[in-house]
Amino acid sequence: MNALALAAAIVLSEIPLATSVVPGPKSQIPGYERSVEQCGEFVYRYFRLHGHPYPDYPTLGQPAEYIRQANYRAQFPAFSNPSSVPPRAGDILTAQGHAQGEYHTALIWKVEADAVWVYHANVPLGNASRDWRDHVMRVPLTRAADGTYFMPPLKTSELGFRHDMGVVGWIHPTGSSRLPGAPD
Repeated sequence: MNALALAAAIVLSEIPLATSVVPGPKSQIPGYERSVEQCGEFVYRYFRLHGHPYPDYPTLGQPAEYIRQANYRAQFPAFSNPSSVPPRAGDILTAQGHAQGEYHTALIWKVEADAVWVYHANVPLGNASRDWRDHVMRVPLTRAADGTYFMPPLKTSELGFRHDMGVVGWIHPTGSSRLPGAPD
């Protein structure tokens, strides 16, 4: 992380990040036991450890499909990228690669005027570091003339994946599902 960039940025929303909760060295998902904890598995565990409900999805890619289907539950409104509603700290970012089944899920922990900071697992591919700083990524955020917010694809091709992953959107947990410090 670039500490100077963090200090100079205008923070729009931020949640206290539980840096003691880091991605695990082993996945508990059948078929992934030889891999590090998967991204969706980590975000799910992060919410559960904080005592907050998280949508139960049958597969790792379901958050992205949840946004695409536009059949949102009131507790978990979702916004497609680009959106007139900006991402907020405590939101769940979803992305999808070009390959079938290539999805990514991350926790948005800080939003600045020109960037979103995510906390996630398995990026770079196979990342087993126990240092929370190795699981943080800055994603550019732009606001168009029409007022919509846009995030470009995650540069995952530079981090061990075959392709960059396009940001599908973000899910905004509300009420009792909201993480501590997250805006409602």
